[in-house]
Amino acid sequence: MPGLIRKAGLRVTKPRLALLDALAAAGGPLSIEQLHGAVGAETCDLVTVYRCMGAFERSGVVARSYFHDGTTLFRLVREETDRFSYHVLSKTTNQVEALDEHSSAKIKQLVQQVEKSLRDQGFTDVGHIVEFFGTRT
Repeated sequence: MPGLIRKAGLRVTKPRLALLDALAAAGGPLSIEQLHGAVGAETCDLVTVYRCMGAFERSGVVARSYFHDGTTLFRLVREETDRFSYHVLSKTTNQVEALDEHSSAKIKQLVQQVEKSLRDQGFTDVGHIVEFFGTRT
């Protein structure tokens, strides 16, 4: 994890290492509160979690997503292809499931086309958020 932090141009600190370790161990998106609980108040306070996640998001180390109730979640981005990893959030169980590979590939292709079009129109620092919510029957 120290290499990932350095590659992002950030200073390696105990709270940053602990937060990335917690995200890696979780295997899925976590909220700020879940991250804070996972690393413990003795490692860092809640404000530090918010600041670290903001820095990680700006540098591409984590990606943000949302629960249907507006809760912000963060997941570790392990490589560039993971940037285009899409999920569906269950409204009934609050579980996060990866979309199938075929659907993710289609969405990735469309998003890249839209992002290219926006850059061609003069936009810079183009990004996106695509979220899916559902209820299993």
